[in-house]
Amino acid sequence: MLESEIIELVSQLQKNKSKSNYVEVKSAKAGCPKIFDTLSSFSNQHGGGKILFGIDESSGYEICGVYDAATLGNHEFDYSMTELMVRADELNCGYMRKSL
Repeated sequence: MLESEIIELVSQLQKNKSKSNYVEVKSAKAGCPKIFDTLSSFSNQHGGGKILFGIDESSGYEICGVYDAATLGNHEFDYSMTELMVRADELNCGYMRKSL
């Protein structure tokens, strides 16, 4: 997504005070939020969706920033391999594991 597209999307969220089936916002101000449910939902719909971190829905979609942008996503999968495989089985699509 281009920066201008993100700016327009955030502007629309703030104007409408609502998200859509294809857009989810997560505050992430106090750390990385859990996103399994959102990922599962997006994986089951055509076109997927977008997750915007650093926007607080409870504050009228105000930009609040993120706790540590470098860790977003790193802690979402801090689960056992057993839990990961259970979650992977719930997906209605393929998936890839990669450790960088």
